[in-house]
Amino acid sequence: MVMRRVLKHHVCLCVLSTAIVAGLALITSQKVYAQVQETKNCMGLVQDSQGLLSRHHDEAKGKIVCNSSSGTRVLEGERTIDMSDPDEGEEAVKITGSEANITIGDNLLTVTDSKSSDKSAIRVEEGARLTLKENVSITDVQKVMEVEGSGSVITVNGGTFGLKNAIEAGKDGGRVMIEVKKGGKVVFDKRGQSNGGDLTISGGEGAMTTVTGIEVSGTGGEVEMRKGTTVNFERVTEAIKIKGSAEATVSGGGTINVTGSGGGSTVVKMEGSGKADVMSLTINGSGTVTGAEVSSGTLELTKVTLKNVTTGAKVTGSGTLKVLEGTITGKGTGTGVYAGGEKVTLNTVEISQVMTGVEAIKGQLVINGTSTITVTDGGTGLNITGGSATMMGGSITGTGGARSRSTGVYAGTSETVTLNTVEISQFMAGVEATKGQLVINGTSTITVEGMYAYGVKVSGSATADLTRVGITVTGMYGTGLNITGGSATMTGGSITGSGEAESTGTGVKMDSSGTVTLNTVNVSGVQTGVEATNGKLVITGGSIEGKTWGVKVTGGNATMTGTTITGENGTGLNITGGSATMTGGSITGKDGNQGTGVMVGTSQTVTLTSVGISQVMTGVEAINGQLVINGTSTITVTDGGTGVKVSGSATADLTRVKITVTGMYGTGVWMEGSGTAKLTGVTVTGGSRGVWVQGNGRLEMTEGSIEFTGAHGVYVRDNATAKLTEVKITGSGTGVEMRSSGTMTLTSVNISQVQTGVNAAAGQLVMNMGTITVTNGGTGVKVSGTATSAELKGTQIKGNGGGTGITAAGTGNVTMTNVDISKVQLGVEVKKGTGTMTITGGSIKEVKWGINMEGGKKLVMDGGTTISFTDGYGVKIQNNVTAELMGTVITGNGGGTGVTAEGTGNVTMNMVEISKVQMGVNATGGTVTITGGWIREVQTGIDMIGTGTLTVSGTEIQFKENGYGVGVWGDVTVSLTGTKIMGGGSNGATGIGVIMAGKMMTMEDVRISRVAMGVYAGSGTLEIKEGTISFAKTYGVKVGGSVTSTELTRVTIVGEGKGTGVYAGTAKKVTLNMVEVSVQLAFS
Repeated sequence: MVMRRVLKHHVCLCVLSTAIVAGLALITSQKVYAQVQETKNCMGLVQDSQGLLSRHHDEAKGKIVCNSSSGTRVLEGERTIDMSDPDEGEEAVKITGSEANITIGDNLLTVTDSKSSDKSAIRVEEGARLTLKENVSITDVQKVMEVEGSGSVITVNGGTFGLKNAIEAGKDGGRVMIEVKKGGKVVFDKRGQSNGGDLTISGGEGAMTTVTGIEVSGTGGEVEMRKGTTVNFERVTEAIKIKGSAEATVSGGGTINVTGSGGGSTVVKMEGSGKADVMSLTINGSGTVTGAEVSSGTLELTKVTLKNVTTGAKVTGSGTLKVLEGTITGKGTGTGVYAGGEKVTLNTVEISQVMTGVEAIKGQLVINGTSTITVTDGGTGLNITGGSATMMGGSITGTGGARSRSTGVYAGTSETVTLNTVEISQFMAGVEATKGQLVINGTSTITVEGMYAYGVKVSGSATADLTRVGITVTGMYGTGLNITGGSATMTGGSITGSGEAESTGTGVKMDSSGTVTLNTVNVSGVQTGVEATNGKLVITGGSIEGKTWGVKVTGGNATMTGTTITGENGTGLNITGGSATMTGGSITGKDGNQGTGVMVGTSQTVTLTSVGISQVMTGVEAINGQLVINGTSTITVTDGGTGVKVSGSATADLTRVKITVTGMYGTGVWMEGSGTAKLTGVTVTGGSRGVWVQGNGRLEMTEGSIEFTGAHGVYVRDNATAKLTEVKITGSGTGVEMRSSGTMTLTSVNISQVQTGVNAAAGQLVMNMGTITVTNGGTGVKVSGTATSAELKGTQIKGNGGGTGITAAGTGNVTMTNVDISKVQLGVEVKKGTGTMTITGGSIKEVKWGINMEGGKKLVMDGGTTISFTDGYGVKIQNNVTAELMGTVITGNGGGTGVTAEGTGNVTMNMVEISKVQMGVNATGGTVTITGGWIREVQTGIDMIGTGTLTVSGTEIQFKENGYGVGVWGDVTVSLTGTKIMGGGSNGATGIGVIMAGKMMTMEDVRISRVAMGVYAGSGTLEIKEGTISFAKTYGVKVGGSVTSTELTRVTIVGEGKGTGVYAGTAKKVTLNMVEVSVQLAFS
């Protein structure tokens, strides 16, 4: 038959000679016979519809076999081939050999398989090339095509390719429609047809096994889908699979449409140990579709666009995936990339419209370039539950707006997740880490929105390290950095609130037992800058600003160094639990608001070292625990504010702190409750009160100063106690006000420019050394009310010409030891009460009046107290006050009275020295006893009128001009013993030694000299024993008519010139016993 065909083909040779024809026929017959043994239906045209051969050498239904001998050839005509007939078990089309280049399909090629042959419908091998035009239909087969061998290529311009319906698994499991192996290549190119052709690869309906559209196996091969070409895959499990050790390339710039099968489809699947490159393709999914899947080997996607996929790429097992400049677009659900293999690398990849951008459960994930991830509401940009992940550059964006419930990054792996220069926005949760290590750096930004949103959340055992990260929170109750477990470090960067977060949000919230470290972080635009409820909080540098609280600590331990804290309307640093330490830095309110710099409500310790606090109403308030402020810290509060307030059971220890109250009102330190406040080297400036203490607490202030402008420098009330040492107090009202039942102790305290130095209205006052300078007629020390006692030692009190040095008006005793009072109008005044005034040593000088005892129980002066006054009096005793003056020195300037006794009490003067006054002693009642001492340079030595008793013993009296030494009037009883009375004056002897106009006078061993008259008795009885009287001019003793009795015993009277020794006149009774008179006229 073959020979017949060949002969018919060469009928045209009939014109040749018979011999030639016979020879050629023999040669040709032999050659063609050998060829036909290897090819079938590969001549070009098919037989006509009548089956005539003529020019048509190929059977229309015959299988096609071409080889290298076929060369380049186009097979024309419609061909319909059943793989089962006539040669069952062979391919419908088989092209072999590197020289074969066959094109089929200008007319319709249809291949079917009625008996389910396991062979492929088309096979190209050994470097052969086959082109299928658009009119190709290969359906109802077990396998569509195979291309094998290097250089072997199948080019498909169009057509439909499908498997049998309800197909079952092959001998190797599953079914493969197109197989490329050992370097083969399949090309889909619609550009070969003017109308673009149609390319559909279908796995048939109701497949009973997995169906693979294209499989690259063996040593690999290529699949090319050229630009402008669209290949539709239907009812396949995998559109393209690379398996084994294949090195595969899928490229071309075309489009793949995949309609997911019942269980879902995968567009590109990589398994085995090979490597595949997929480049420049667009993949569209419909139904449940996975763009790429790698279970082993390496898959690289370059400039691949995946659209409408359920999962963009999935990596499991030992697989490795690398995506370069690709796009993955989901359908609003699903996952962009699932990383569960060895390594996934995404470079400049755009992922959008998915629920989860990238999910990683193991291996290594690397995202870089300008990759972008956009997820739908409720989704997660990166969900890392295993392995490590790094994203460098790019962005992660959520949707849903203010009601979003999405998460930018979830790090739940035990390894490291790194975000470098990543922009995360439009999420409720920016980044959340529950274990492992989270690293965010490189000027990354995180913007979250919605109620209860948070920028970064760290929980569980996670650790987070943030460097130069910018976090922005909008919406109510949002948090920039939220740590509920693990630990976190943030260096540089900022946390900013906006919108509703400004009144409700939190910059950093620490609720973990771990450590949170903030280095040079700026927090602003939130209600609470930083809040710590547990663990350890460390803040270094940076700025923290909160509308209500700058830093709020309710538990754990907080350490701040060099940080600027601003509490706009509330509190800068609020410690209600745990402990806190702040070194350097500042705490500031805004625009002089009503806020508080530091609030301490914890039972532990809060320490501020070299901290500047300003623009607040209250600098520091402690209601519990221990407050320590030191290191040249400064506190400046607004007008009416309080620098430091200590209440409850709190204790405070302030060292070298400078407190300033701007304006006329306010308090430097306010203490109440039961605690102790220790101030060392503290300066308080401004305000109406320097230090206020009430309750049951204790104030201890050492060194330092208080400069106030209002009522009080220090005010102590209730049951509080206070101790001030080496403190300087300057102001306008009262330096120290004591109204407590406790004790006020002032040691080396200097008080100046005040109206009242110390006012002790209750309790006990102890003042050692120190100085008090008062102005405007003020009082140095005032003791009144229920004050139990006042003890002053070594204190200096000065005025400016008016006022009083010390005033006592209460029931307590006042003790002054070596107290110096000067330049006041009245040195010491006791106005009422029942206390005792004791003065030992010291001095009262440059005063108008020395001491005025209008009230009180007793005055005791001892130790050589000196009193220098002008024209008033040195000491004045009134009412029923008792006075004891011992060693007192009283000096006037020519006027006034040394001692005035106007009451009914006892006045005792022992070794008192009085000089340069108008009158030495003036008494109007009571009992006056003068022992020793002297009265000099006076006009009158002693004068007593009214009732009472005067006793003078061993005292020297020197008076001048026309005065007298002792004068008594009224109903006074007088006893003068061992007294020396001398007159004087510029004109010689003047005045009268003794004037007796009282009730009774006894003089014993009294020596009177340099007088014009020795003794004048005008009433009562007079008795003179021993003694001498030296006079000039008038009388030694003159007795008036009203004197009832006069007796002189062993008295020596010496006159100078004219005069009378004893003048009795009309006296009733004058007795002279052993009287020696040396004068011109002895008796008269």
